[in-house]
Amino acid sequence: MGSKKNVILITPFWTGIKSFFLEGEDKFKGMPAFTNTFFSLVNNGNIEKIFVIFLGNRIETNFKISEKYEEKIKVYGFSFSNKLFAVKTILSLFVKVIKIIKKNKSSVLYGHGSVGGVAGIISLFTKTPNIRRVYGTFLCDELNRSKISIFFRHPLEYLTFSLPAKAIICTNDGTKGDLVFDKIGHKSTPFYFWLNGIDKTDYNLLPYAQVASKYKINFKPQICYIARIDIWKRQHLLLEILKILDKRGNKFKTLIAGPVINKKYYQDLENKLSNYRLSEFVKIIPGLTKEETISVIKASDISVSFYDYSNLGNVFLESLSLGTVMLSENINNSLALIDKELYYNVIPSDYKETANIIEHIFENTEELSLKSDKAIKFSHKQLLTWKERAEKEVFLLGI
Repeated sequence: MGSKKNVILITPFWTGIKSFFLEGEDKFKGMPAFTNTFFSLVNNGNIEKIFVIFLGNRIETNFKISEKYEEKIKVYGFSFSNKLFAVKTILSLFVKVIKIIKKNKSSVLYGHGSVGGVAGIISLFTKTPNIRRVYGTFLCDELNRSKISIFFRHPLEYLTFSLPAKAIICTNDGTKGDLVFDKIGHKSTPFYFWLNGIDKTDYNLLPYAQVASKYKINFKPQICYIARIDIWKRQHLLLEILKILDKRGNKFKTLIAGPVINKKYYQDLENKLSNYRLSEFVKIIPGLTKEETISVIKASDISVSFYDYSNLGNVFLESLSLGTVMLSENINNSLALIDKELYYNVIPSDYKETANIIEHIFENTEELSLKSDKAIKFSHKQLLTWKERAEKEVFLLGI
């Protein structure tokens, strides 16, 4: 492979990775689409150093990397409080990255998320190869606008798609990134529209009893809802449905778990839980480790995803691989790649009808079991492991 490479990673400061960079932890608490590829880079012997450049609003900069990784990972934060200071911040970032490139000749730029376009701009000036990674996109809502209008409304995200690159990788999560690329993408750039990976494991799982003991859960879940606690994840819809089921005399044991992004929304959920008198059989846990999350999904009969834009996320794919059937909505046709026999399609805002479907599920356990078997077979045949998925991405970096 020749001399070792240096990777310059320009990315937002994702919530699930903060403890790794701020508290010196050895593992990440979330964002598997980022973390699996990141550790694939960290453990790659052909890489000398990884320069992590965080760009965004009010980024903390008191970084602390575990001794295990501090020689290989160097971290810098570039923060702005509003759009007026964004240009100045980005110029400071340019100066820093150009210095890194000059000092470390064999480098590759790796732009992530909505700030990935910065890597493209630096690549134009330095002739450094760049790869950009998009985790879904909301730009599909803008496709009826002119290109210039899209640029002025979302400049960095526009550049993430439109500037030339060695490759652009977009997660096929139902947010129509391929249509966005067709509209504004650079025609000479290879575009890869991939699904995320899964763990594909059903052995050596953390026993659910350990999770239940740690979080003082006195039941085995029938229903789980694993997602960041934020309003667009719409956990409140499930509480409304469970309220109706409770009034019918059906108390389905339910776990709602995820890191708290929106504190007000989290408190609103807790208030609903209390006001609806569901606390006896519904519990909200503000964050689980990856191992605990997998254990909870596996222990549950159904897994819920009622997101307001796209539901083909990591939890959906992991649930299929574990044989836990999804109760979800094919919103925006986001589940087009998934066989309709593998999940229960609902309109969660129709509380009564969704409540009827949940009752049907638990009254027809043979049907549920059949869907579970089909889900496992589908996932193991159609989906890559995270290791395989990460290696594909690293390969495109030329490492």
